Amino acid sequence: AQFRHWYLTCARELEGTLPKQNRMSFDVSDVVRFYPSDFIIGMVTSQLKAEETYDVQMILGIDIEDTREEFSLEIRGGVAIIHKTLKEDADVTIRMTRDFLSRSKLQPDQVVSGIQSGEVRVTGKKEVALRFFGYFETLQEEIHIAV
Repeated sequence: AQFRHWYLTCARELEGTLPKQNRMSFDVSDVVRFYPSDFIIGMVTSQLKAEETYDVQMILGIDIEDTREEFSLEIRGGVAIIHKTLKEDADVTIRMTRDFLSRSKLQPDQVVSGIQSGEVRVTGKKEVALRFFGYFETLQEEIHIAV
């Protein structure tokens, strides 16, 4: 039934008989805020510059203060690994709100800006946190969804 609906809708669109509707546009962060925190953190793992991190072993602690969630993001041998606990041996820990996590999508440039503005607090050396996020690529395009 779903495919029939798509077919008929596309046919009406091609014929010009599909009524024009105002599109409701929203940013990805409107959707992302409903994702579990570990899923949002996991999205950044595919942006690791693996070829630059074969010899790197670092652990970033992530404390989401208002929801009392704790995670660790580890870089080891060119791979990014998420732990659902705050590792005691983390090189540095960042503290943020869930709202910041949703808005930033833990994108490196957004987190670095958050660190510099004070919206993200660092426990440990700030330079270590900045170096950690330097190992990740930043998405170049803003993603928008329209329905």
